[in-house]
Order: sequence, then structure tokens, then C-alpha cells
Amino acid sequence: MSLIPSGRPSRTTRLFPHFAFAVCLLTSLAITGAGISRQSPTVDEPTHLVRGLSLWWTGDTRMSYAHPPLANAIAALPGALRDRGERPAFEKMNGWKQASPGHLTIAYANRNYEQLRSEWVLGRWAMLAMSAAFLVYLHVWVTRRFGALVAACGVGLLAMTPSFLAHASLVTTDGPMVAMFTITVCELIGFIEQRTRARALRFGLVLGAALLTKFSAAVLVPLALLVLVADAVVGRGARWRGASARRRVMALVADFAVISVVACFTVNAGYGFQRIGWTVERILAAPEPQNNISNDYDDDLLEKKTPLAKMPGALVVPLPYSYVFGISTIKVQTSGGHPLRSYFLGEIRNEGVPYYFPLLLLLKVPLVAWLALVPGVWLAVRQRAYALLVPAALALCFLGLIMRSGLHIGVRHALPVLPPLMLLAGLAIARVLDATRRFRPLALAAAGVAGLIMVDRASADFLGDFNALAGDSEGQRRVSVIGEDWGQDVAALGLLVKAEGLTPLHFVGIGHTGNRELARLGIQTKGYKCRRPEGAQWIAIHDSKLVRQPGCFKWLPAEPRWTVNNHIRVYELPPAPDDARTARRGIATN
Repeated sequence: MSLIPSGRPSRTTRLFPHFAFAVCLLTSLAITGAGISRQSPTVDEPTHLVRGLSLWWTGDTRMSYAHPPLANAIAALPGALRDRGERPAFEKMNGWKQASPGHLTIAYANRNYEQLRSEWVLGRWAMLAMSAAFLVYLHVWVTRRFGALVAACGVGLLAMTPSFLAHASLVTTDGPMVAMFTITVCELIGFIEQRTRARALRFGLVLGAALLTKFSAAVLVPLALLVLVADAVVGRGARWRGASARRRVMALVADFAVISVVACFTVNAGYGFQRIGWTVERILAAPEPQNNISNDYDDDLLEKKTPLAKMPGALVVPLPYSYVFGISTIKVQTSGGHPLRSYFLGEIRNEGVPYYFPLLLLLKVPLVAWLALVPGVWLAVRQRAYALLVPAALALCFLGLIMRSGLHIGVRHALPVLPPLMLLAGLAIARVLDATRRFRPLALAAAGVAGLIMVDRASADFLGDFNALAGDSEGQRRVSVIGEDWGQDVAALGLLVKAEGLTPLHFVGIGHTGNRELARLGIQTKGYKCRRPEGAQWIAIHDSKLVRQPGCFKWLPAEPRWTVNNHIRVYELPPAPDDARTARRGIATN
């Protein structure tokens, strides 16, 4: 079915949308791939990588509680295969016994940072390949239902969106979550369209894969059930024609049971069937993994913050212990906010605000998408395009749920909203192109060029990209810093330091990789302890440090000498008064 009446298009006209999409996809991904070699690891990437490496090299999933293992395993696979002959003894490293991924990552970096970094580069390419495969899947799915022109406009727009591309290659779970959330919703629609047992098995498998990607995917379970119930009540498909209420209920229960069993089996398989089938009593008695969240509860997080303590001790939980503990810690973290505090609209915040994610989406999504969204929704409603409206409705439900979260460290947790938004916008753009059918190839080419210019403009800093509504760099900085300054610009800082001879250098970094990145460029840095360094020298400070710890930097000059991608500020420090007097006395004595 196509929402765009095209008459009898020629073969060239039929193929051109596919060609336009392919050009946009390959070019935007090439620009993203080029940034892999220019950037440094973000703060979280090494830990995600080490989780995956530990899974491949030890077969133990004990580290997969802060995040499920699937995305980490995919990212780590190329490095694990390449370096299997040089596998370190993770079991003997600091952090393994306590199931602390952070400590294990530092221990592995201390052992051989160059090996870890090369595995990280391979992991980024694996993530980029996964993102490309997702875009191709979505293009095919939309083409089959609404035609190639809608697919080229909608999926092509998504492929050129900086916020999507920012996470397309990162070794994290955010980019994979966008893919798996969207694919799960697409497979749910496919199951409703063809309600067969094979489709139920397929949907259950995909749902399980989503649950193995990120804990927030758990919201898909009640959302999918809601859609299935609505479909059974409305009953417009051939399967429901003439069916009694009892038959509908029985069919719904049977379908949901099959889907649940397959999804649960998939999750257990993803954890290697380790620590599964435990009773509530055994779960509560097990030593809890150590991290910055569980440490606050003296090894009693599950007892104090989950309903497990009120359940019968003999009750068997059909999920892995690591999954149960992980989803519990995420629940605590999202309700309590990030332990390092967030920064939003010029203020340090210990608690979240409901409009955080909607405002970031408004200021980070390309304006063309917002301009086309309203007519796109109108067209979809008018044409009863449920395959576009259902994903959009579920994305809005997802957005509504995460608006209650206090975990405000960037737009990345709201990224699953992007695909349905872009598809609806693409529908409106396709309608405009169809109205000028004679000039469609020219219009598509112009749109592609405009999109690629947009991608190229943001390619130096996809993470920090805002649209024109955010204003200039200072306006963007006031909106958000924490999710944009993520450690990716340290390599660029190193090039500046070498080119300008900015030594000696004090470096106020985030995470543990910043100093290592500078050291591999031959730059030695001095430490910092929240006071003015002695002597005339240079100091480089991450913007996220400046906004989170403003009291430590009151002595800084008013303006930095350089700013690296609007995220790292480099100041020249004049001699302090005591240093100047000492220098003058030395000159007088000589």
C-alpha cells in the first residue's frame, strides 16, 4: 500500500527513491565513520566494551547488570576475535570478584591501553554497521507498506539527523536501543497484520532481543500488550471477523503466552542461562554487585527498593539474577537522578524536570522535521495509516514514561522517539514531492544535498549539535552541557596543545581515559585539586566540570584563550601575586 498516488511510474522513477536513500545513507555513515579516527572514547564506552569482552573471553555474564549484554557483546565481538590469543586474565583483575565493571575497565586500561583503544575502534565500526543494517531494514519495511518515496524521505531524514548519527557508532546501548525499539514495534505491527503462530514466535524473539539491549526496553511489554488488547477489541482483521468475545480473549491469552515464553527464553539465553530460576529467598541472600548505586544501600538494595522482600521466599523468578538486579538499580537511578548531578537551562539540578526530554528533542531535531510533522500526522490520520500512527503513539507513551525520570544526562535516552517522528515528517515531504512529480528527481536530489550539507555541518560535533532554535553557542551551552561534553574531544585538545606548545598543562578531565589519550600523543599533564595551580601555565577544563563544580574555578580568567568544539576550555593563567613578587625578588637579587 502506498499513501502517495503515483499513477504508473517509469522504472527510472521507481528506482530513483532507492538510489537517493542509498546515497544519503552511505554518505552520512561515511562522514560518521570518518569521525571515529578523530575522536577519543566517550566516558562510558570503555566500560561497555569491557563488559562485552568479559562475556566473550570468560563466558560469565556477571558484569551485565548495569546494562544487558546484547549491544555490548556485538560491539566487543571484533576485538574479542582479533585478540583472543592475547586474552587477559579478567578473573584475576581488580573488580572481577566484586562484579565492578568500572574497576575492571581501569585495571584493563592500566594493563594495555593501546589494546583496549584498538578494540574500541573496532567496536565503533561494529555499532556503525548495526545502525546501517537497521536503516536498511526500516527502509524496506516502510517501502512495502507506503512506497519507496515515503521510505526515502522518512528513513533518509532519520539517516541525516545529527542526534541519531551521534550515537550510531558509539560503543553504548543507546544507538542499539533505537534500532531494537523500532524493530520491535514494526514486528508487532507485522504480527497484527498476519496473526500466525510463526509471527508470534518471531515477535517474541525480537522482543527478547530488545529486552537484552537496554533495560528501558521493558516498557515495550505493557505497550505491546495494550496494542494487542486494542486489536482484539476492535477486531478489524480477517481473524476476528465473527469471533465471539470468549474466542477473542482466549486467542489473546494464547498469543501473549507464546510471546512471553519466547521473550523470556531469549533473555535467559542471552545471559547464557546463568543464575536463572532462583527463588526470591536466594536472590535476596546473594551478595549484590558493587557500584555507585548499590553501595548506598549497604548490600541491601533489593530488600529496600524492590517488592521482592514482600514476596514469598519460595517463589521462582524466571529471569537471570543479573537482569533482576540490573533493572532494579536502573529503577532506583531513574527515580533518584544521576549521582553527579545534571545541568539544564543554566542551573545545576539534583532532580529532573518533566520537560527536559521534550525540550531537548525540540532543540536537537532538524527544523524541517518539525515543519513537516503536523501535515504528516494529518495525512496519516486521513489515510488511516495505522502502521505509522501506532509507532508514533507508542513513542509518545515511551516519552511520557521517561519524562518521569531524573536521569538527565543528554537526549540519548529519548532517541527511540526519532524514527516514528521522521517517518511522519517524511510522509508530508513525499506528498509535496509527488505533487511536483515532473521535478521529483531534481527535488529529491536537492533535498539530499541539503541534508548532506546539514550532516557535514554537524559532523565535527554530532553530540553537541542543536538546531537554530537554541541560538548561538552560549545559548546552546545554557540549555545542556552534560550530554554533549562526553569526553570525545580530548584528541582534538591534544592536537591544539601540540600545535601551540601549551605546556606545562593542567588537565581537568572526566573519566579515566582523558589523561591516557593525551599521554599517547606525548603530552604529560599535571593534576588538579580544586584550587588555583601555582605558577604561570595552561589549564584545560571540560565544560561539564565547569558547570558542575563552579566553586572550584572562581579564580579563572573571564575568557578562555581557546575552546575545543565548545566543550573543552583552555585558559592561560597569569602568575599569581605571590609568584610575581617572588620572581621580582629573584631578578633584583641577580
